[in-house]
Amino acid sequence: MEGEIPLSAIIKSGVVSQVVKFLEAGHSEQLQLEAARVLTALGTHCMLWYPTLVTEVVIEYDLVKKFVDLLNSPNDDIRTQAVLALGRFAGRGNDCRGHVIQQEDLLSFLGGLKENDELSLQRSTVWTLLMFFTRTSYNLHLSRIYIYQIKLICQVNPALTALLTLVYSNDEEVLINACEVLSYLSPGENDNIQDVIDADVCQRLLDRILIYMSVDVSGIRLLQYSCLPSVQLEILFSVGASLNRYVGLKVLLEAFMVESNHLRN
Repeated sequence: MEGEIPLSAIIKSGVVSQVVKFLEAGHSEQLQLEAARVLTALGTHCMLWYPTLVTEVVIEYDLVKKFVDLLNSPNDDIRTQAVLALGRFAGRGNDCRGHVIQQEDLLSFLGGLKENDELSLQRSTVWTLLMFFTRTSYNLHLSRIYIYQIKLICQVNPALTALLTLVYSNDEEVLINACEVLSYLSPGENDNIQDVIDADVCQRLLDRILIYMSVDVSGIRLLQYSCLPSVQLEILFSVGASLNRYVGLKVLLEAFMVESNHLRN
């Protein structure tokens, strides 16, 4: 799509209403998939000019709920497109994000994410989780409420386990985004950090950082957050000691220790 699309005219023509009906066409997976693609593309493109109107359309047609329902589809392509649509909408701001994360069925879907799922589904799902954090206005007090809700999503149910499982992915894109989401979840409360350590993710991160250089930013940030409590720092340092065959790894961990002591003081 190129150029401005007259969204108001499209809505008045009844096209959107018809495509939404196709989205619910349980008898035809192909029709559902194409409808999902059209609505995702239309919403993404029109958001540039009509952000308020797009949000109104999403709410009026209950599209978030409809896309969440599609996450139960046996068709991986439909599930991938649905989670992608939810991520794009969630990434538009706090209000949109809050509307998405209130969906209980979304939690079940996230909790059921597995390492052996289709790669495209893994990538789209982890990217959507990342959209729950990016573009959040940390200057707004209200945003803290959404961050708290997101932490509940990823820690009070199996979704955190799913995320930690994806850190073991051999796909660099999945690994990077999973580390990024975990790094957002880790700062602050010690319980959050301990959940990550208890899942034995630290050794995996140290290993992967040395293989995929692009994991550095999010992976190292996660390790730094995990270093803050002294007991957890000792655990992390012992992991690094067992991997000292890697050049410079202990130096890296010692730097974490110095920085962590500085932050605590």
